[in-house]
Order: sequence, then C-alpha cells, then structure tokens
Amino acid sequence: MNRRVLYVDDEPMMLRVVGRTLGARGWRVFGAQTPKGAYWDVDVVIADWDPYGPEVVRRARELGLPVVVFSGDPGNVPSGLRVVDKPSGIDALVKALEEAIRKP
Repeated sequence: MNRRVLYVDDEPMMLRVVGRTLGARGWRVFGAQTPKGAYWDVDVVIADWDPYGPEVVRRARELGLPVVVFSGDPGNVPSGLRVVDKPSGIDALVKALEEAIRKP
C-alpha cells in the first residue's frame, strides 16, 4: 500500500500512537503539531479539529487533498467534512482514509 498521510495534531502522544499504528498497517505517516512547516506531498490529510483543524482543512482543499478530521469532540466540526471520533479507534480511521482517497 505505502500511502502517504499527513497527520496534524497538537498532542505529541497522539502523533506518536497514531503514527506508529498506521505505520504498522502500511501507511507512511508524516506528523506535525502545526500546519506550518508540515509535509504536504501526501495522498490524504488527517486533522485534529482543535486548534488547527480549520487551517489544515483550508490548506488541504487548496492543494486538492482529501481530509479526514479525527476529533475527540466531533460536535464542533462543521457538517460536510469526513469526521471520525477519536474514541472510534484506528479501524474507523483507516476506513475513512481509504474512502477519502477513493472518493475525495
């Protein structure tokens, strides 16, 4: 598979855990705590909603990249975005990533 994903989350622990878990499933993960300086040459983007989600989504759309919002509080995410609740886990995230790549 070796799909490339940018994951932006301000929590270093989440970056490590999600990065390792997706990496073990064949994803090449580029983690960043902020969108500034992030590696954007990817197939899909994961954005934690707070505090950088809106900026990440805007930048990904400018680049024509599909986005999955991975949030602990999905009620704050505007409708129309592909959202996975963090407690749903990695299986739900992987499914959303695969769908996002197939149907941006």
